[in-house]
Amino acid sequence: MPSHQLKAIDAALLRYQQVKTAANLDALRTAVMGWISKEGPHWKSSVRNKFDAVDNLHRQVMGIAGVTKAGAGMAAESHVRDESRAMLTALFQGKRLHWRPTFAG
Repeated sequence: MPSHQLKAIDAALLRYQQVKTAANLDALRTAVMGWISKEGPHWKSSVRNKFDAVDNLHRQVMGIAGVTKAGAGMAAESHVRDESRAMLTALFQGKRLHWRPTFAG
């Protein structure tokens, strides 16, 4: 059963979606912060934030810029990761690790 704070977030979000005013945004911010305060310092690991729903809402209503990746950014990151793996494979392929029990410094 949802807590009082989650119900307050739902109601405030509905009001803000219906009428986007500064007062309704402030009420939504207050509701989100109320839930975060209730959950305590480990609110990000709450089951209610399992898929980052509360974290994303918090970022949106507080105007916190998040890391967003568009299709091109995701493709570029994937390409860099693939190239990095290929370089490491080429560098160390067929090599053997020789363990030295002492530090040769």
